[in-house]
Formats: sequence, structure tokens, C-alpha cells
Amino acid sequence: MRIPATSVSVERCFSTAGNVVTRKRASLSPENVKLLVFLHQNKQLMI
Repeated sequence: MRIPATSVSVERCFSTAGNVVTRKRASLSPENVKLLVFLHQNKQLMI
């Protein structure tokens, strides 16, 4: 049995990170990128 190297949730996270880190936001620190991705992916829980 083979385990896939990626999953939908990981792909979704990379996609979100790609939308957060744009040319204008290229100077964001890694910590701020992590926080923005976290907030974006959990925004439905904060309402």
C-alpha cells in the first residue's frame, strides 16, 4: 500500500500561502505568513 506524498489539506495550505505572499508582500516574515495563513484557513471558526 502506498501513501500519497500530498493531501488535499496540504495543497490547500500551499495555495493559501501563495495567495498571501504576493510581490507586494514578499518582505513578510515567515512568522507573519504563518499567522495570516492560519487566520485565513480558520476564519469561519472566528465568526
